[in-house]
Amino acid sequence: MLRRWGLSGVLFALAVTYGGSRLLDDRLIGAVLLFGFFAGIGFVVSPWMFPRSVSAAEATRLSAADGRPIVYWRLRCPWCLRLRWALRGEARRLHWVDVWKDPSASVDAVPTVELHGTKLINPTAAAVRELVR
Repeated sequence: MLRRWGLSGVLFALAVTYGGSRLLDDRLIGAVLLFGFFAGIGFVVSPWMFPRSVSAAEATRLSAADGRPIVYWRLRCPWCLRLRWALRGEARRLHWVDVWKDPSASVDAVPTVELHGTKLINPTAAAVRELVR
């Protein structure tokens, strides 16, 4: 669990260090900007924003049990990041499968959202929210 928070912790430490150093030099605007920059990136890469990915087999099993949609995504995909950002509040209510980490996750395109055999390719956040309900 701590490893997943490592990068966020480092970025928050940088935010405090660089922001604090600017604050000590009486540069309030610079301190706020540096703190906000590093803390913001730390939040974006945190497990709150990016929940843990599971395997496709585990996601299928969990989805059958709890009825939550499965989102197939990959790192550095701009459409996947856009969807993850738009769903940041509902991210914990979905099962995330990183197709680069799990080669058995065979989908035609990413992001793909699947629930009960229905697949949505590159869906809008509103469509995914409707599936979650």
